[in-house]
Amino acid sequence: MQALVCDLCGGKLVMGTGGTATCDSCGMSYSMERMKEKIQEIQGIVRIDHSPMIDNYLQMAQTALEADNKGEAETYANKIIEIDPENYQAWLIKGKSAGWQSTLQNPRFSESVTGFAKALQYAPEEEKDALAQDAKDEIKSMSQALISLRAERFIKWPDKEETEGFLSDIAEILKTMAGFLTQTGLVIPLSEMMAPLATQINQAVVQAWQKTILPAYQEERYPGKSEWQTFIERIQYCTTLVDKAIDLCDEDDEEDISRYENLIFLHKQAMKSAAWDYEYLDFGTDKWQIAANERNVRSHGFVPDADHSRYWHKTYQLSDEAIRIRTLQVTVYETKIKRLKEKKMQQEKEEKEKKMQQEKEEKQRRFQAYWEAHADEHEQLTAKKEQLEQQLHSLKQEENQQIGVLQSQIPSLSEHPDMQAYDRQIRNARETMGRLGVFKKREKKELQERIDSLTQARAQTRNQLQKEISALESQMASVHNQFAQKCEPLQNELLQIKKELTRER
Repeated sequence: MQALVCDLCGGKLVMGTGGTATCDSCGMSYSMERMKEKIQEIQGIVRIDHSPMIDNYLQMAQTALEADNKGEAETYANKIIEIDPENYQAWLIKGKSAGWQSTLQNPRFSESVTGFAKALQYAPEEEKDALAQDAKDEIKSMSQALISLRAERFIKWPDKEETEGFLSDIAEILKTMAGFLTQTGLVIPLSEMMAPLATQINQAVVQAWQKTILPAYQEERYPGKSEWQTFIERIQYCTTLVDKAIDLCDEDDEEDISRYENLIFLHKQAMKSAAWDYEYLDFGTDKWQIAANERNVRSHGFVPDADHSRYWHKTYQLSDEAIRIRTLQVTVYETKIKRLKEKKMQQEKEEKEKKMQQEKEEKQRRFQAYWEAHADEHEQLTAKKEQLEQQLHSLKQEENQQIGVLQSQIPSLSEHPDMQAYDRQIRNARETMGRLGVFKKREKKELQERIDSLTQARAQTRNQLQKEISALESQMASVHNQFAQKCEPLQNELLQIKKELTRER
């Protein structure tokens, strides 16, 4: 008779008590009824239809899964797989239920990945894409749940064990992603997986600081050595985790800025922290003596406490070298923040320019599409536009011609013959008067009277010419107004056509 083998892995079945069997490879257990069925199948005696039982188990498994009873769901899924090792729905439920039963001490992500891989292997082609996305989403959700559990513990106990636990959890999640890729060939993008986890870790550090670390350090007004050392150790655990959060994802610059700011804050808190001790000093009862003692204590950098006749002083704090190293680290973080902000501004600028370009192209596309659909209207408007432009051009030419005729009639005051004659006579009279001797008073008087007469006549002639010029300018203004009245309706109509041809669609 053919050997009895495991439905799941093909391993050898080892018979147990009561007709049961166990696979010596994967550990799958088989009931007595199932062993009888397997023997009958091998001997060809009977082929049993298990579909009603499978459907029943499948419904119970799905109900248990939805009711958050993951253990029961896994049990029913295993029963289905025992009967039908290629039932993809059972493998999917097994993958989900196993993964969601993970604990910090016993993560079962590898079993979950195996279940998802088997489900994808046996699923119909038309369902594989949806199933693959479902599996990815489950792995992401389970990973976030695992980190959330660790975060709750770290907030209460921000110590070495929980810090190492965080790092171990991240390693387990990365291992799960690698296993999923190996078994299915599908990639879960690192940024999609790690960005939410980085946020959870950073938030856990913030809450641990606010709820546990700082209150414990400030419980006493002047913390002692033990409290201070614990405070420094916890700050180190926090900075380790925030550094890890930054390293997990390269595509969350905005969040990284906040994380670098948290690191700066933590380092500065460490640098200004200290352990305190006190010594007694008789402050006395005289208020002047008390004040003098307090000044004396403060001058040495100590803190007076007159009510208790003692003064406080720092006994432990970071060394100068440790402060120097942390200061340098703060400078590094500040530089990184500056670069990230510059990068963000550049990205925002590029995105804005890209958006504007896209909007411009979209407007142009709509514009072209509209006029392609209204080609006749566009042709009519264009023809009318050209007609109006030609009419306006003709009117402008006619206006320029008429104004040109009027402009040609405007006399030039400096070149007018009468004005030139007066200027010449006045100039000659002055030259003649300038040649007369001192004793030619009568002749000089006559010449001056002539000059005055010529100047008056010249002014009258100039006024007359100016009136002629004003009259011609009035005629030109009138011509311009007449043509403006003719052009105005044409220009308004042309403007409306241009608006219609160029407005957004």
